[in-house]
Amino acid sequence: MRVMISQPMNGLTRAQIEANRAKVVARLEAMGAEIVDSFVTEEPPPNANAGLFCLGKSFQIMATVDAVYFMEGWTMARGCCLEWEACKRYGIHRIDQPGPDAE
Repeated sequence: MRVMISQPMNGLTRAQIEANRAKVVARLEAMGAEIVDSFVTEEPPPNANAGLFCLGKSFQIMATVDAVYFMEGWTMARGCCLEWEACKRYGIHRIDQPGPDAE
């Protein structure tokens, strides 16, 4: 199963984003999932809305996966909420991160 990770990024450094993502990647790979990298590093064009630019790239990636894994805090992130809605409307399987007591 090809899986994309949706995670809140606003206010976090690249190192924090990658550290948070690494834990999830390890867990999903242990379950046999193929992780599709969705961390957009491409710079938006001048005068572009950076958040919307990255969201558009995310949607392109989402079109190629079987499921999207939503990390803790996704409900507070605009982009993650829009990705959730797109999954719902286009029939892509959604996976919520387990709570803090999960292994």
